[in-house]
Amino acid sequence: MNLLLVDDEVISIHGLRAAIDWDKLGIINLYYAFNVSDAKEIIQTGNINILICDIEMPGGNGFELMHWIRNENYSVVTIILTCHADFSYATEGIRSGVFQYLLKPVDIDELKNIIKKAIGQVKQNLDHNQKLKYERLWFKNKELIKERFWHDIVTGMYQNSDYSYIEWTADLRSVELTPPITYLPVLIFILSYEAFIRDDVLLAFSIKNVISELILFNFDSIPTITLSKREYLVLIPLGMAQDINEMQRRCRHFEASCLKHLKMTTQTHQGSPVRFSDLAKEVQKLRGHSLSLRYANGDAKLPTVTVVDKIKEIVHNNVNQIITRESIAKEIFLNPDYLSKLFKKETGLALSDYITRIKVEEAKRLLTNTHKSIGEITADLGYTNFSYFSQMFKKETNMSPNQYRYLHK
Repeated sequence: MNLLLVDDEVISIHGLRAAIDWDKLGIINLYYAFNVSDAKEIIQTGNINILICDIEMPGGNGFELMHWIRNENYSVVTIILTCHADFSYATEGIRSGVFQYLLKPVDIDELKNIIKKAIGQVKQNLDHNQKLKYERLWFKNKELIKERFWHDIVTGMYQNSDYSYIEWTADLRSVELTPPITYLPVLIFILSYEAFIRDDVLLAFSIKNVISELILFNFDSIPTITLSKREYLVLIPLGMAQDINEMQRRCRHFEASCLKHLKMTTQTHQGSPVRFSDLAKEVQKLRGHSLSLRYANGDAKLPTVTVVDKIKEIVHNNVNQIITRESIAKEIFLNPDYLSKLFKKETGLALSDYITRIKVEEAKRLLTNTHKSIGEITADLGYTNFSYFSQMFKKETNMSPNQYRYLHK
């Protein structure tokens, strides 16, 4: 807690400094100034919480200082000292937001009690400001927070969670859930777009605006979820999707408008109406169907990059599990042999070598930043055989896990 004493009488400041045990009150830094100009300079640089100020001073009085503090938006609790029991002074003090008004000579015990109350007011103000800060942050990011919730739902993050926990999480993020609701998932995939949309944020902003206007009809409570740079998902409650043919018409109109106005080629895919609990499975199936169609149509240029990125994402997200090409292929609906060949062609690395490399990088991080035993790290990475893990690590790094830890701790 920082406190500033302002008085043009040197003896008054020295008397207050000596008469009060400031440390005991919780005042860490005690500043003092003999005029308004110096006080302003200290307030600008000293993060002052409490001000004890005389009114009558040459070169600017205490009320002028308080008006300046308020105009500059400094959060300072002010205690006024004066020799005059003048009603106009008290009125001006109230108008200036004074916390307490005291007559000189000051009773030290009374002043100490007022300082304690002022400290309580400072803490209350800090709590209030912190709440305002969080509220502003929430309002600034609320759509992103809500979208993140739905992203986690459709990607299976809550697959093993009780519905009561999901409800609690939704309420925490101000997401309205009104079960039982049936949703119609609609997947939008960007096949190509003009080079003038170079910025990823601009791309997302453009596509989401068109989705909102042409598919959702500006119905703001329906989330548009970003699955990847080129993949977007809309979850339409059944009440708005009674006429499936109407939704198909909207999607065709959306595709035509994107091509005409944004020079963007898109594909829309409607899933089957499903209950909330089946959303993740239906969306996974829909993404697999979308990928299969793009292959069937000979759109091989874009998917190779997309599939490889997806493979890498799966490996990174499951580094603590047993990862095989079969498990990855199952997740993205591709043949395991084809998946391995595609990955090798695009990266120059065998998929098994890439998996090993990522696991070794994670092992390095754990060896350097934690005190876990080698056995614990082996288990954390999804291995059951300690010897195999050590051999694999040595093959990649030319040293054993223990040697690596010794050199990098």
